[in-house]
Amino acid sequence: MLAKSRAILFKFDCNGFLFRYSTAAPTNLEEYLINSLGFSKQEAISASAKVTFNSLKNPDLSVNFFKQTGFNDSQIKILVSKHPKVLFFDVEKTLKPKLQCISQLGLSGSDLVKVILRDCKFLDTGLHTRIIPLINLLKSVLGSDENVVKVIKRCAWLISYNNHVTIEANLNLLQSFGCSNDKIKSILITCPKILTNINNKRLEEMLHRVEKEVGVSPDSTLFLHIVCVLSTMREEKLEKKFGIFKSFGWSDTDILTMLQKHPYCIGLSEVWEFYSLLQISLV
Repeated sequence: MLAKSRAILFKFDCNGFLFRYSTAAPTNLEEYLINSLGFSKQEAISASAKVTFNSLKNPDLSVNFFKQTGFNDSQIKILVSKHPKVLFFDVEKTLKPKLQCISQLGLSGSDLVKVILRDCKFLDTGLHTRIIPLINLLKSVLGSDENVVKVIKRCAWLISYNNHVTIEANLNLLQSFGCSNDKIKSILITCPKILTNINNKRLEEMLHRVEKEVGVSPDSTLFLHIVCVLSTMREEKLEKKFGIFKSFGWSDTDILTMLQKHPYCIGLSEVWEFYSLLQISLV
């Protein structure tokens, strides 16, 4: 009947996607999650608790946008469950510019969906204050959009990293220490935490430690990989790791030799450490 209080207008965009514009009053979040996205009552309560407001104006705009981007229904449910604020974002002003920014690098389809699901905070991150400066910095080091995409796919959290100044300071430190651009590029692709999870002072201490105590020169291929392994682990954890090797009768010299040749063995889980003890040759 025309007397219905809720009138829904439909509009198709040029790609054939359905956008629903409602003239109705704002929708209750819990009701929408249950009735439109298939949440259980408990799931809806849990998701709603993550936001401080509960009134939705037109959540279908956001949902349809994510469908257009390549999300299926179950992926949208996962996204909203993790980050229900996405239903409140303005598609044109907030969502679309951010996704366009990373899709222009060559990240699209299922890869784009996976990156967003792995780090929903990206959608909350400032485009011009954080995302674009970070991408430009990565490009300056990695040399191509393709390599930037490799890093983002490997470490999705990087695109919402909130301090590109730290990365820049650590990059300058590595260069001043004699690390070549090629080696910095390689370590950034394989272990970006060396630039993000370590403050400048600790990184400098670790660079000197690897050179003087481990006995590996900055021009060595493995130098930055050793720095990455040691600097991203707490001292007490490192001591525990070394203790496992010593329990098999290894001396400090044996452990040092292993670190020089196979640094990533230190970062393995304990089960794999035991296995590696049977496989590694120190000669």
